Amino acid sequence: MLSLDQLTWSTAIGQIPQPSICATIECRPLGTQVLMTAELSLMLRLAERLMGGTSATVVKPRELTEIEIALVRRVFDTLLEVLAATWGELAGITTHLLAIESQIANVNLAPPSEPTLMLTIEVRVDGSS
Repeated sequence: MLSLDQLTWSTAIGQIPQPSICATIECRPLGTQVLMTAELSLMLRLAERLMGGTSATVVKPRELTEIEIALVRRVFDTLLEVLAATWGELAGITTHLLAIESQIANVNLAPPSEPTLMLTIEVRVDGSS
């Protein structure tokens, strides 16, 4: 974990690196939604690896194909599965992936002044962050 901050929703959204892929997640039984984001370059790299690419494969930022969107959904599902195990034990929360969005402007989960918890996690793949 790199950081944990309490911000307003608008400030938190402004700090998300662009371009990024956003996953809207429902937390049950709370009935709240959570936004999980990952930089597009990471998701393209992971999709490339899932399709048999190597660490030497260079992936340039671009729009995702339908196949890559399906793979990105699978990556988010896998991340949620791991996180849900801990959240389930600690707080009795289960998670469900609702949607994948490539444009942060299309995500509206809270009013701009809503207090928001922002957790930043670093991912390392093949020695790069």
